[in-house]
Amino acid sequence: MMTLHTDGGSRGNPGPAAFGFVLAEEGRFLHEDCGYLGVQTNNVAEYHGLIEGLKAARDVQPDALRVYMDSRVVLRQMTGEYAVRNEGLAVLYEQAQAVRREIRCPVEFEEIRRDFNKRADALVNEALDTHV
Repeated sequence: MMTLHTDGGSRGNPGPAAFGFVLAEEGRFLHEDCGYLGVQTNNVAEYHGLIEGLKAARDVQPDALRVYMDSRVVLRQMTGEYAVRNEGLAVLYEQAQAVRREIRCPVEFEEIRRDFNKRADALVNEALDTHV
């Protein structure tokens, strides 16, 4: 099973924001990336991490994908447990769902604690440190 660890964060809310993700399969690293987003909210940054990570997974078309993230809000919105009421987040939610549909395999979401998402979190900080 392929795994995707995603993260996003802002220093201040809103504040300088960035995303990061790590894609792996059976413990073997496949791809990682991060990016600076300018001034955004934490939830916007979390969605960007998810969208970019899903795009990377889409490009390799795994047999199954498990997404790990520490953002309860984004995770529960993606699984339908929470409604998306914020207009800005609704646009990102739709983008994430569209990319998710392009991955032609089951996609599962699992909430994890931040300390189990260290590499994705480090990528966020790396992107922020180089731009702030």
